[in-house]
Amino acid sequence: MSYENCPDCDGPSGIGFGSNDGKCSVCHGTGLETKSELMNILGGDSNCKNCGGSGVCPTCNGKGYI
Repeated sequence: MSYENCPDCDGPSGIGFGSNDGKCSVCHGTGLETKSELMNILGGDSNCKNCGGSGVCPTCNGKGYI
């Protein structure tokens, strides 16, 4: 079986196998979508639509490779 770095994770792709960190590239692992700093102060965060609030890359389920 052949594996490759996940194209959708955070992290430096192409540096070496397993270099991607498995975190969602939209929320960077927080699980939240922040619209702006003001919304953050007012409590306007909502769950990230990309990962559903888990903070984990949905493509590789947090492994960093596929």
